[in-house]
Amino acid sequence: MIHQKPVPAVKPGINTTLTGIYETHLPVKNLEVSMAFYGETIGLELARHLPERQVAFYWVGGQSQGMLGLWTGGARPDGYAVAHGVSHHGLST
Repeated sequence: MIHQKPVPAVKPGINTTLTGIYETHLPVKNLEVSMAFYGETIGLELARHLPERQVAFYWVGGQSQGMLGLWTGGARPDGYAVAHGVSHHGLST
């Protein structure tokens, strides 16, 4: 399901809103083929390519809007992750 507007939290006492996915990382078998697909076919802007680490990062929706990380199978040392964008109202520090 794709939401056209932010999704509010449903747990009582949580006063924040999920606004999107900021960052996600995917394992890939072939980094060069994946880079060609996401860069040339999809048209994402390359943020950074670190061939020595077998990883590439692409901006999604423009710079600082979201990021896609492509890691050659097992190259990411701490597993794979997804970071969500949330609103700042109601968050305590």
